[in-house]
Amino acid sequence: MIASSLKGQALLPPRMGSGHCTKLAVVDSKMEILAGLVNLDDDVHLPAPWFNRPSLGLVSNTAVSVGVLTSQRLTPKGTASAPPDIIVTPLDVGIMHSTVSVVVDFTERPGVVYKILSKIPRSFNIALAETVTVDQRTKHRVTLVLEYAAAVPTQKKVTSKSRQQITPAKQHMIELNKLKNEIKKIEGCSSFSPDPVIEKNTTFENQSTSIVDQGLIKCRIARSFLNDNYRQKFEKEFNFDAVVVSSSADGRFIRYITPKKGTFEVTVLHKDIPGSLDQVTNALNTLKYNILLSRLSRSVANANHPGTSTYVAVCEPPKSGSPISESYVKDIQRQIEDVLSTKNSRFQLSVKSVTLGTTPERVAFPYRTGLAPHIREIRAPDDFRQSIGEYKLLRKKVFLSYQDPTNASGYDSVINQILYDEIKLAGMEVYDGFTQPKSATMASDVNARMWISSAAFFVVRQATLGQDGGSNSKGLSNPQIYELGFIHGEGKPWYCIC
Repeated sequence: MIASSLKGQALLPPRMGSGHCTKLAVVDSKMEILAGLVNLDDDVHLPAPWFNRPSLGLVSNTAVSVGVLTSQRLTPKGTASAPPDIIVTPLDVGIMHSTVSVVVDFTERPGVVYKILSKIPRSFNIALAETVTVDQRTKHRVTLVLEYAAAVPTQKKVTSKSRQQITPAKQHMIELNKLKNEIKKIEGCSSFSPDPVIEKNTTFENQSTSIVDQGLIKCRIARSFLNDNYRQKFEKEFNFDAVVVSSSADGRFIRYITPKKGTFEVTVLHKDIPGSLDQVTNALNTLKYNILLSRLSRSVANANHPGTSTYVAVCEPPKSGSPISESYVKDIQRQIEDVLSTKNSRFQLSVKSVTLGTTPERVAFPYRTGLAPHIREIRAPDDFRQSIGEYKLLRKKVFLSYQDPTNASGYDSVINQILYDEIKLAGMEVYDGFTQPKSATMASDVNARMWISSAAFFVVRQATLGQDGGSNSKGLSNPQIYELGFIHGEGKPWYCIC
């Protein structure tokens, strides 16, 4: 990510994709939070979109379970006809069948949260809890995710007598009904709604654990399992280097679907009137596109056109497996535009864009323009080069600021070299505080290099803006802070490369 101090047109936040209309053994939620089509850049990580993380409580360093679902899309012979989905959840996938989400509403008053929690028997572990005052301070809503403790495997010896006892699943329902009766006895209780987080027939082919690292989750085991067991069979038809991402706030998981090759994301603008969406989906149906995920909203890029809605759909083509040519996206857009042009003009249908997906970084991190409006963010290399031309940095001297290379990791050194090469390829002369254009050990030499530079680039190992918009001690080093102050004081443009 590259940010600069220059004012400019803020980039739009990443589109929040659209809905996936299939059970795939996961309980239907009231509302999905959607990310869209994402192209993966390695065989290890999966993105945790920033707008999916809050509702799931997935702050950085949160422990999560990663599960590869058993495919339920089967051929007549009973074998999988598509790669299975992957889910990531803060819950324990090993006991998710005995995990329920309970929503209880009470009359708002002091002590109500304690009264509810005191009724939870020791047979349930409270995995997650949220409480909030709602409805003009008249109600208090308590949401609990309860794991049935008896479902956890134990080392107890199984006897013939114990085999005849009530199964854990039946005992779980008995305990849940007892809990319901106890809570409904509490004065002011108006509702008690338990829902399982997954369906009874859900099974996992592979289970592992991981940690949320900012906007990424290391899923090496799950992705290796998917590649080892399904890639050879399905790689001609499916794209194992991309995922369609959505999440369930009720089920407390992020879902990753392997799309077919040639899957694309189309954005269509239309008049916000009855019948418009019907015309758009009819056009996609005419072209025999399968909608994996779609979302309709009233968000538009141009505030001068009120009354316009935006429909985003991730679609699979009728045929997949053919090589994707350079003209593929243009052909798709032309086909959709041709069909839309036959519709009534009063719907004002137009294709805004067709893409083959976005990058993990694009959905993993929020744009810091929302935290600090004076920062403009650009993306390398295309936006990077465009910005160089916009601010007339071509053939100019620029200062590249990074941490002491003697303390840098091998990864940091590689990144520094890549940035150095990119800046040179973009037509600029690079100065730094260490070796370019010659060794510099005196602060005065560094000052001279900054003085003659037209702009500066600051390499930050982690973003200097924290989740709360405050400073991050793992960001700029002390020498870099001095260099930033010098450049900023001279009124020269600067860029922060995170």
